[in-house]
Amino acid sequence: MSLPQFWYGVFNNYSSATIYDPWVYQLYNVAFTSFPIMIYAIYDQQYSVRKSLKQPELYQVGLKNELFNFSSIAFWFATTAFYALILMLICFLAEQVTINEEGMMIDFMTSGMTIFACCVVIVNLKILVLSYTYSLGLIIAMVGSILMIYIVYALVEAYVPFGEMRNILYPQLSSWSYWGALLSCVGLILTF
Repeated sequence: MSLPQFWYGVFNNYSSATIYDPWVYQLYNVAFTSFPIMIYAIYDQQYSVRKSLKQPELYQVGLKNELFNFSSIAFWFATTAFYALILMLICFLAEQVTINEEGMMIDFMTSGMTIFACCVVIVNLKILVLSYTYSLGLIIAMVGSILMIYIVYALVEAYVPFGEMRNILYPQLSSWSYWGALLSCVGLILTF
């Protein structure tokens, strides 16, 4: 979530401008990604209990620090930084070719909210891709989490009398570039 903001800073000479609405940004961990990861952590299991008890050598990966070492953490950080760069570039390029009904280009806040929505969708779908066990609760939590972002967008737009999120949701959802960016980012990032 923070790395697209970092890459945005690189491209605008670290002007301290933000691409996310602060109201929505504060809800990222609480409302948009917490329930799917909790259900994943509680219910997902790679092996059955019976197989885990019969084959204790399955635990050797953890005992030898094969998954939690510097090289694996560096790999995941580099991968995430690359994903964030791709996400930011695709969303900004897609949104900058869109002209609204007043004949003006879409602003940076709309592009930022597109990046934000892509992050929420990608994180939730990445949990699904990495799961070994699929449950109805996980699917409901993921779909609810993805739908929650649009509900929060609508609530912030309707009830927050100030801020830059005024009149963003409908133009964003009716724009072909929004859906193109979302599908491109999800497809590209989930395939790697």
